[in-house]
Amino acid sequence: MGMFDYRNYTSSESAELLATAYRLATYTNTAGFLGLPVEQVLPWVADIALNTGFYPNTAQVGIPVGWRELNPNELGLPDSAVDFSGHYTITSPLTGILPTGLQAKVFGEYDAQGHLTRVSVSFTGTNSIADLPDYFQLNTGEMVPYLEPLLTAVKNFVTEQNLTAEDVIITGYSLGGAMTNLAAQNRRTLVDGFFENANFVGVEAPLIYDDPSILNFGYENDVVYRVIGDETSVLGAIQAADPGLVNPDSMYGSTVDNIVLFDDMYASPLWPMPLFSLVNIPAGWYAHVDGVFTDAYQRIIDNPFYDYMERDSTTIVANLTSVTRGTTWVQDKATVTSDHYSTPAFLIGSKFDDLLQGGQSSDYIYGDSGNDSIRTGAGADRVDGGTGTDTLRLDGKASDWNAYRLSDGTVFFDAKNGSDLKQAEHIEKLAFESDALSILNPYEIGAQNIIDKRFWLFGSNIAYQADTEGTNGNDTLSAKAVFAKDGDDTLTAVGTGSLLHAGEGNDILKGGLGNDQMYGAEGNDRLLASKGNDSLFGGVGDDIFMFNILQGKSVIMDFNLEIGDNDSLVISKNIFADTNALSAATHQVGTDVVINQGIYSIALHDTLVNDVLHHTFLV
Repeated sequence: MGMFDYRNYTSSESAELLATAYRLATYTNTAGFLGLPVEQVLPWVADIALNTGFYPNTAQVGIPVGWRELNPNELGLPDSAVDFSGHYTITSPLTGILPTGLQAKVFGEYDAQGHLTRVSVSFTGTNSIADLPDYFQLNTGEMVPYLEPLLTAVKNFVTEQNLTAEDVIITGYSLGGAMTNLAAQNRRTLVDGFFENANFVGVEAPLIYDDPSILNFGYENDVVYRVIGDETSVLGAIQAADPGLVNPDSMYGSTVDNIVLFDDMYASPLWPMPLFSLVNIPAGWYAHVDGVFTDAYQRIIDNPFYDYMERDSTTIVANLTSVTRGTTWVQDKATVTSDHYSTPAFLIGSKFDDLLQGGQSSDYIYGDSGNDSIRTGAGADRVDGGTGTDTLRLDGKASDWNAYRLSDGTVFFDAKNGSDLKQAEHIEKLAFESDALSILNPYEIGAQNIIDKRFWLFGSNIAYQADTEGTNGNDTLSAKAVFAKDGDDTLTAVGTGSLLHAGEGNDILKGGLGNDQMYGAEGNDRLLASKGNDSLFGGVGDDIFMFNILQGKSVIMDFNLEIGDNDSLVISKNIFADTNALSAATHQVGTDVVINQGIYSIALHDTLVNDVLHHTFLV
């Protein structure tokens, strides 16, 4: 699946819907800002102030290709339906019709033959102080009936064009996102229920309707996003907030909740300066404004690991300016605004030279364009440098790692102490944190070996170790070091210990008599421990860790650590006769859970006893 999966659309269709809605929402939010022709000036400002390398992406501030605004005549409305700033006016139940008050734009998408394919209603975000009173009646929804006139005109236009509500996108940014949530909440009654099956996408919305009918996108470090949540009154929202109007960071089924826009403000050691409060405009609102210009949402969609991402996967997107980009490591930092520090994360770079740093769990790191430096952390990390000349920086020294190169150029680095495995694609250079010379003059990743560039003479190249490589089919493989690829494979350890990496697919990994390292990687895998002290990494997917015998001290490194995973532990009744015996042998030891059976044990990292017992089955 993908992070933005919505209703019954495919992942690619859902991603396109999110990207299109985002562009329409941000354009609507900036067009006519403060009653000025900002949409005409903004592209010029972006080109001279942002798109010169200062900003991490080319700011896209126009209407998406193929779309255009629909005028009142096309909707059967009088010219007076549009105000001087080019927006359709919506009556406020508090202030009536005010210049730059409640507004919307309506867009149509046309194919190459000029046929209308989709229609969008994009509610305008806060673009002047005239909008502020309406925030006080968002939770109670008094404005809903006042949406009827415009939506009725849109309904008539849509039906006249032989389209249906399923061809309609309703979206908006900030206040407009809140109005989108209100429209979704009342979709069965608005305009006689015509828009029940419309597509609702809220962007940076303060108000949340928690229902599968809407997809809400926002950045965790935007104080506006989800700030009043799904409370039914303003007083309830204030009471639900932390003291000082601090965003409570509530999570909902309809929201993406763990995306960090790693910008200059967030990177500051003083963040959030001091409270992540709605009244802390310089810090709290920084990402809210940045969100109008960033293409972080598109970089999430375009990253090669998108299909492994769940709705609430921890995602850190580089969005630093040229002022900080060369000295700041983009990472999942420990902060009071985050509850996911040290969990598995996705880190995504920009088109410039980024510094990307993994954390304490198994991460996916994508450099994108530019000449990136990528530090891995603990666990089983997967790195894709993207385009450019990218440098991977590993802990320790060269002597701490074994390297394996596959026929497609993928290189695996296996820590000799059995603690870590790094899968590297599109990486050109290599350095080690405990070897300063390698940081100054990195090794080069070659086809035959890893070439030492630290010295002019007497370099010590790193040889690739022997391995057995699978195909993209369903393979049965057994060797000292096995790297499968796609397909549903069966991998078996040999001798005193093997390194088994299953790759993508629903695989079976079988331990042997020694101390084995088993990596399920992507897919719903089964990992069968045997004798010895085995290390088991399930990876992304619903994995099953199986113990028919217990004759060692095995460690499960990622039991239900990935968002969306539903891992299980299956233990033979020859080890524990019943659940009472299992419960008596299961203990919390710090952040780990340990199941003891005499001198043997199963340790599960970073989990809780109740979670382990709930997902354990005796057979």
